[in-house]
Amino acid sequence: ANGLKGYFLDGWNILDFATVVASILELCRIEGGKSLRVFRVLRVLRPLRMINRFKEVKLVVDALINSLPAVVDVGVVCALVFFVFSIFGVTFLKGTFYFCRSLDAGDSALSPGQLDLITYPSMYGQLKSKERAWLNLDAPGCDASKWSATYLPTSREICECMDEGAWAPSSPVDFDNVVHGLALLFEISTTESWTDVMSVAIDQRGVDMQPVPNNNRAWAVYFIAFLVLGSFFILELFVGAIAESFSRLREKGQGLLTEAQMQWARTQQFVLQIKPEKLLCRPKNTARALCFD
Repeated sequence: ANGLKGYFLDGWNILDFATVVASILELCRIEGGKSLRVFRVLRVLRPLRMINRFKEVKLVVDALINSLPAVVDVGVVCALVFFVFSIFGVTFLKGTFYFCRSLDAGDSALSPGQLDLITYPSMYGQLKSKERAWLNLDAPGCDASKWSATYLPTSREICECMDEGAWAPSSPVDFDNVVHGLALLFEISTTESWTDVMSVAIDQRGVDMQPVPNNNRAWAVYFIAFLVLGSFFILELFVGAIAESFSRLREKGQGLLTEAQMQWARTQQFVLQIKPEKLLCRPKNTARALCFD
């Protein structure tokens, strides 16, 4: 109705035109048609045109768009909270989410004596002959041949010298760097397996040391504090920012009403403000008429 110029003024019409042109080029086997196939993916955006057909939905979408600046501000606060907790976690938990596991089950598994030596290492000079026999000096990564009698190895060093054990992560996520810490905290903020990660942090005994159950329960405070701030509190901030946007629209007299609904509401307010004047008729009775006059 508006002509060719008016047609291309609508962004959705431009999207439809690009999709049709890309499909025609591909059907005609014109060179470069396959490279334009990506435009066909934009068809998934076409259902969004329904927003223009339903004014109520469009008002809701407009309100959400108007709340984006406030949501971005809340996102900055959220990122700052995540970053602070991530730095704290990296400072104290870097390299601690590991343990020595048995490579195989059965006879080739780590014995209770070997696990005890890994968990509580002794100076190399104080090791018994049986304990030294557990160490394979030729194992990859084993530096036991360089240990002095007064050297106190870590759990990892002893584990790497045993053929039956391997130093492995105790959790799929860790605090080895800030990025890993942010990913771990994001997972915790969704309350997904946060108790498992908290248990690993409680059991850890330091870098390259075998964990012990319930070694430091104080770490539960860290994870609970983050769960309260990073999950519940931040979520309330996002909801509050969106609710404030709706409140501002309501204060402006718009709310979630379409133009027709707003006109009807103004008409109702006008009708309620009208105070009709009561017409008094002069009585026909002479005595009452004299009193009326």
